[in-house]
Amino acid sequence: MTLLDDLTKTRPVIGRWSSTDINGEPLEKSRLSGKLLSMEGFRGTICSVKEFEYLKQKINGRGPEYVRKTEAALTELEKRIETLIRNLHWMDFEILVDLIFRQAGWQRVSELGMRLKTLDLDLISPITAERFGVQVKSKANLAEF
Repeated sequence: MTLLDDLTKTRPVIGRWSSTDINGEPLEKSRLSGKLLSMEGFRGTICSVKEFEYLKQKINGRGPEYVRKTEAALTELEKRIETLIRNLHWMDFEILVDLIFRQAGWQRVSELGMRLKTLDLDLISPITAERFGVQVKSKANLAEF
């Protein structure tokens, strides 16, 4: 259920009802500001929407400028992180790959940095008991694959 569903239960809607913005994106509660959602607990028949400008922006498919700036900064950060990763020493890259797998729930069986003949990481899934060998390559060409 969307906030607009709640808002229009007691008031007529002029024109065609839609629970999406003008771009067809759903106006779901999980994607709306808590300031706007705070009024959903009001059970009166008439109330004013304090966050009316924000609501208009969301309906028109635009977010607040601070959100747009944050998204642009995140995109810039992703580009810069890619450059950092590309310049890691191979041992640091191996540690990064290990950290990524461990954050995803995998457990390392082998010692990190030990030179096994065919793999760099020996991993096990604690949920499914599946075991995987991972060969970490910071650089590779088609022949190596």
